[in-house]
Amino acid sequence: MATILFAWELGANLGHLIPISRIAQRIDEGSHRCVFALGDLAHARAVLGSEAQILQAPLWPRHRHFGAVPGALSSYADVLTGAGFADPAKVAAVAGAWTSLIELVRPDLIVADHSPGLLVALFGTGIRAITIGTGFTMPPLDYDQFPPLRGDLAPAVPELRLLEAVRDAKALVGGKRPANLLDVFRTRDRVVFGLPELDPYQSFRREPMVAPPGGLPSAQPWPRERRLFVYAGAEMIGLDILLQALATVDVKQEAYLRGDAGPGREFLRLRGATVHDTPPPLEEVLRTASHVLTQGGAGTIAAAYTAGRPQLVVTSHDESSLNLDLLKRGGVGTGLEITENTKDVAAAIGKFIDDPALPDNALEAANRIARRILPDGADVAAAAIRAALA
Repeated sequence: MATILFAWELGANLGHLIPISRIAQRIDEGSHRCVFALGDLAHARAVLGSEAQILQAPLWPRHRHFGAVPGALSSYADVLTGAGFADPAKVAAVAGAWTSLIELVRPDLIVADHSPGLLVALFGTGIRAITIGTGFTMPPLDYDQFPPLRGDLAPAVPELRLLEAVRDAKALVGGKRPANLLDVFRTRDRVVFGLPELDPYQSFRREPMVAPPGGLPSAQPWPRERRLFVYAGAEMIGLDILLQALATVDVKQEAYLRGDAGPGREFLRLRGATVHDTPPPLEEVLRTASHVLTQGGAGTIAAAYTAGRPQLVVTSHDESSLNLDLLKRGGVGTGLEITENTKDVAAAIGKFIDDPALPDNALEAANRIARRILPDGADVAAAAIRAALA
């Protein structure tokens, strides 16, 4: 029986767990053993089930790079710098921990989602690997260096210095040292999830993109009444203010609050909202929702985009900021800044719902996408896994 190790290292929330779960479900359990090494154990058991064999993925030591511009990424190199890739000792610590974990699991194949430390450990070992992820976490590798996310900003640390750090780390943990930084990220297969319209590298990408695992909803007719679907996490800064503002907005509401939201769920229920205790199927929610409020996660905004629903985004990290810019460019979304003034937040939500242009733009974009065939990423990844193990 072949052993497949599903690995996830950087990032947060369900946007990594749910795709991994759906891909694993496509694998024939009678002929494969799935082991999961994940960065976030808090939600892993609920998503993967009680029978899943789950391990803690190696964690990066706390790191802060002085001199970087907060919220301004020049390329994926800045993502690596933010994790600690310029420090050989930290790279070696994470890569060495992955090496030990791999020796324990002894996988026949590794499926890696946003796991750069793992890829350093794997480089030169001959262990077969498939990388999966969103357009943001999977930059194109057709060039000598990472393509830019913006043209007006230099990387916080030159790629050559990151390469030197990786080479020094490999000298510490053992194994072949790369000649080029991008060589570390080149694996047997790559499966990139998302829509070209929401790809921050759309001008540079040559490889195909597929729908997130589970597929994307089709364009939905406009509902009979206005209804706001809210998807937010307990880690959101200002969540309490947002919930208080929502309680004063005159529109029907449906919500899922991820994580330990305290009394937030009951607060919304007492004010007439439909509140889910577990993640609801987005396709079902988007049939009745007219507007969507999220933190700009790649999977959620792609689903709302193809369903034809305007989006209000509270950005929480660099990727969500890029996603918001792409939604604005398509005329289908806008941002929400949570201030200390509840009335101002409520007014901004009301302005978003009353905007007459956003719904028309969103439905037009969805109908345009509906003419294309978007393969289910779970099926594509499962086929790549079977081919790698054949």
